[in-house]
Amino acid sequence: MQDLDIARVTYISIVVLLNAIAAGYFFYNPIRRIRIKRVSINYFTAYFTLFSIAFVFFGFSITQPGVVFIGLNNCAFILAFYCLLWGFKERKLSGSSGTNPALRWVVGLNIALVIAINTIVFFGYFDFYLMRAAILISNCILILSFTVKYIPIDASNYTYGEKIATASVFMSISAGVIVLIILKVTNSTFFYMSALVLAQSIIALAIMGGCLTILLSDVSDMYYRESITDMMTGLFNRRYFFRQAGLLLKSAERHFFPISLIICDIDRFKLVNDTYGHAVGDDVML
Repeated sequence: MQDLDIARVTYISIVVLLNAIAAGYFFYNPIRRIRIKRVSINYFTAYFTLFSIAFVFFGFSITQPGVVFIGLNNCAFILAFYCLLWGFKERKLSGSSGTNPALRWVVGLNIALVIAINTIVFFGYFDFYLMRAAILISNCILILSFTVKYIPIDASNYTYGEKIATASVFMSISAGVIVLIILKVTNSTFFYMSALVLAQSIIALAIMGGCLTILLSDVSDMYYRESITDMMTGLFNRRYFFRQAGLLLKSAERHFFPISLIICDIDRFKLVNDTYGHAVGDDVML
């Protein structure tokens, strides 16, 4: 086996292993037990799984060039990035987005177009391996660019996790652009493979870190909201009141401004609970 072939096998094995490990982290992630997060985690798992599969086909398409391996490689790569987009979209819409037939057509046409160009034009008419790579990478960068808008639930107020996830997606876009520049400047398969394995390793780690951080941030925020919110009325509870009251009192002392507190009570409400039961009392409160 020549040195270049050994390098290719090593590069591809590294990327496949990194993405397989990431897929395992998401597949066995305990956050999956939270129903509203399950669909997003499934998409993130599919992203890393498809990425691993794509690089396996990528290895075959290099050593045994053919329409089948090129098509499977392109299909797996593009589907992987759409899974990432759908994962963030499901999180943003809390699983209420449903299945959009028009979107399925767009994805199908996108995959068909890239495969047609790379197999018919740049393999059937004249074999141009680096051009096939450039078209595929450019398409994936475009999908990543559309992914950014689905990361924040509220675009005017990014959470900590959303900031990290956005940064990881931009890092991945930058890595893809750098690979394209190296591809254009060097026009060398060896330099392209070296840059590709480095870029894909960065992308795998960045996306895994971004997705895990945003999910952990969501769970942390969810439990924090539950800890300061009354389950029945949805109003802030005693814990939140004392926390905010303490901050306001300290601010009043520091800036020397007067502060007042008004407390309201419902007279003899216990009589309602004792007479009609707590269920009726809850309905009255609501």
